[in-house]
Amino acid sequence: MMCRTDVCLQMLLFISIAGCGQSTTNTGGAKSRLPMSGNDSIFEIQRLELALSAWEAKRPEDAVRCLTAVEIDHPLSQRVEQRVFRLSESDVKRLPQVDRDQFQSEFIKVSLSVRKLGYWCIDKGFALLNDKKVTEAKRYFEAVKSLGKTLAAPERVLALQPIGQNFFEKGEDGLSQCAQAQIE
Repeated sequence: MMCRTDVCLQMLLFISIAGCGQSTTNTGGAKSRLPMSGNDSIFEIQRLELALSAWEAKRPEDAVRCLTAVEIDHPLSQRVEQRVFRLSESDVKRLPQVDRDQFQSEFIKVSLSVRKLGYWCIDKGFALLNDKKVTEAKRYFEAVKSLGKTLAAPERVLALQPIGQNFFEKGEDGLSQCAQAQIE
């Protein structure tokens, strides 16, 4: 089993080899696109792929841990790489029709799993908040906010971006309610 340092070194090596240092522009505004640099994007995608793999393996708590992780502490081989998160809209348009059809069926399956994971986190967060377990609830809202940030990134397929923006806003709303509950 790899230690955290080994995984981080592998990620840094991958990032430097892949040349993912390009940054995306932030258009500003409270509810516009979310800032994300190229390096963050690779990390976020890998983290999301690990979370989705855990979710599909019926391990929702592991999925939440992956979404809120500061560093990846699972071997990257435990994730299923998803083209849905790695291709931009223009990449998809350049695919031959057969590949586009395959991508569309992958997209439907993956986006359904992502939505289930996101709404499960929201429901769990609000259930914990109703039980006055604010610290635990924050973890779920942070997870859904992270999920939203990753999906809303400008380099994602356009159909993922509104899903991401919705989850990001719901995560922020939940965190705001947690902050309010701590004041009361």
